[in-house]
Amino acid sequence: MELKIKTCPTCDSKNFRRKTGALTHYHRRREIRVPRATYWECGDCGEQVYSLDDMHKITEYVRRHFSKAA
Repeated sequence: MELKIKTCPTCDSKNFRRKTGALTHYHRRREIRVPRATYWECGDCGEQVYSLDDMHKITEYVRRHFSKAA
């Protein structure tokens, strides 16, 4: 499912763009870099938004690579 976002939901900036690349995610107080993530990011306030499909991919990546590390 593709998001059709034109403005940032936090600050209403129009500087809101789709990005693909490494994403820093925090899981159990650990910083995790998720490679090849797709998300929307505001160039003004830094807000990040994910589609449901992308959030599932990120969650699956974290589960596969870090669920055994506590």
